[in-house]
Amino acid sequence: MINIRANSILFENIECIIFDKDGTLTDSHLYWSEIIKLRSGLICRDWKLSEQIYYDLLTQMGYDYTQDKLFPSGPIAIKNREEVVDTIYLFLKKSIPSISKLYLLECFSKVHQQFSLVASNYIKPIPSAVDKVQLFKSKGLKLALLTSDTEQNANTSLCSLGLTNVFDVVIGRDSGCGNKITGRPATHVTELLSTTPANTLAIGDAPMDYEMSINSQLAGCILVATGQIPLCQLIKYTQSSVATLDFISIDD
Repeated sequence: MINIRANSILFENIECIIFDKDGTLTDSHLYWSEIIKLRSGLICRDWKLSEQIYYDLLTQMGYDYTQDKLFPSGPIAIKNREEVVDTIYLFLKKSIPSISKLYLLECFSKVHQQFSLVASNYIKPIPSAVDKVQLFKSKGLKLALLTSDTEQNANTSLCSLGLTNVFDVVIGRDSGCGNKITGRPATHVTELLSTTPANTLAIGDAPMDYEMSINSQLAGCILVATGQIPLCQLIKYTQSSVATLDFISIDD
C-alpha cells in the first residue's frame, strides 16, 4: 500500500487504482470526434438528411467542428450511452417522427464495428498519465481500467499505449456491470482484485468518475483536466483535481 497526494489532499493506504480511459489515458478529442462523425454520417445517409442536419448532429453529440474538439459539456465522453441516445432521439424526432431509439442503438453498434477496424489510428496517449500508470505498477499497486467505451476498444487502446498486461482487470460498458456512475462496476473491481473500497482510488477526467467514487464508497477520486473539462470546473467537485497527472505524487 502507498500514500498518494494530489494538491493538499492525501489518500492513505492505497492498494488499488481504477483508471478511466478517454481524457485520462488517451486524447478523447481525437478519438470521439471521429466516432461522432461516423455516427452522424450514417444517420444522414440512412435518412437522406441535409448537410445542415449533419453539422447539427455533430453539435448535438458534443463535437465542436469549428474548433475541432469536444464540448466540455459533452454529452459524448461525459455522459453514458443511454443519455447520448436520448439527446439524439429528441433532436431527430422533430424532423423524423418515425425514428426510434432502437435504430440509434443499432446505428451506434454498426459504427462501433466499423471504427474498431481503424481505432488504433485515433488513439493518442497522454504521456503524463502513461508514465504514472507505469510508476504505480512498479510500486505493486493493483490497477483496473473502467471505461464507458467497449471492452474491445479499451484493450485496443492499451495495446496502442504499450500497456498490455499492465492492468489487472479491464471493464467496459459491455462487460455486464452496469453504468459506471452507479458505482457497481467499481465495487465489482474491488471484489475481483480482493481489495476494499477504502483502499481503492479512482482517477478520471469527468464528474462521472467522481460520482462513481462516491457511490462505491472509494477512498476518493482524483480528477485530471486532460479531457474535455477545464480544471476550474473540476475543482468544484473535488479539491484533489489536477491539471495533469504530473501533479500527483507518492508520499514515502
